Order: sequence, then structure tokens, then C-alpha cells
Amino acid sequence: MGRLLRPRGLKGELRVFFFNEVDSVLKNGVEIWLKINKYFSHKIEDIKIAGKRSSIKLIDCNTREQANALQGLFFYLPRDVFDPILTDEHYLIDIIESQVINENQMQIGIVKDVISIHSQNIIVVKIGKDEI
Repeated sequence: MGRLLRPRGLKGELRVFFFNEVDSVLKNGVEIWLKINKYFSHKIEDIKIAGKRSSIKLIDCNTREQANALQGLFFYLPRDVFDPILTDEHYLIDIIESQVINENQMQIGIVKDVISIHSQNIIVVKIGKDEI
């Protein structure tokens, strides 16, 4: 869903980069999952989605030191929390490990990742030993 960036202020708030700011299911009270060796969860106390100024405050993260310990971590949501989508729609996560087929119906590669940047999403495809 995103990545926790540097702490903001002294009360445990963090800057955050969201992979998808549009129609996000991230709201106050939602439980997010983080991983340092193993997965653990935190509930969102407050969230502000505002592009480069986005921030998040987690319950029980009340000091700059606690926030600093979470800096750089990616955060996740369970699939059952996602908003329902139409049958002809897909989440970007759904295309990872999908086959890439050319116009002759020949497999040319496998989707390995989707990189979200501010202006677009980039699909990383593995073709043989190369990634494009």
C-alpha cells in the first residue's frame, strides 16, 4: 500500500508515500501490517493524504524515536479489506506473476513487479534473464 518515510514532528507521526492515493481504503482505525523479520500490525490513528505532504500517525507510536524505528518500512493490507471491484477491473497487485502475451498469443515474459511513481505505473517484465 505504501512506504513509511521519515518522522514528522515529535509525536510519532511519519511522512508516507502511498502507492495509490486515489480511492484509498486507508482511513482512521484501519489496521496496517509492517514487517521487520516477521509481520506485525498497527492501527491508523490519523492519516492525511496530500501528495508529497502525506502523513500517518499510528496508535501506540507516540515518540519520534518510535517513528524512527518504522522509517523505511513498507506497509500492507489484507486483501479482504480492499474495496470490491467490477469483474473487468483489476488491482495492480493482481497482474504480478501474470504471463505477457504478444499479438501471436506467444508468451514473451512474466510480470515481476509494478513500480508506482507520481505520474504513472511501470510494469517490470522478466524476459529470459533480463528485466524490462
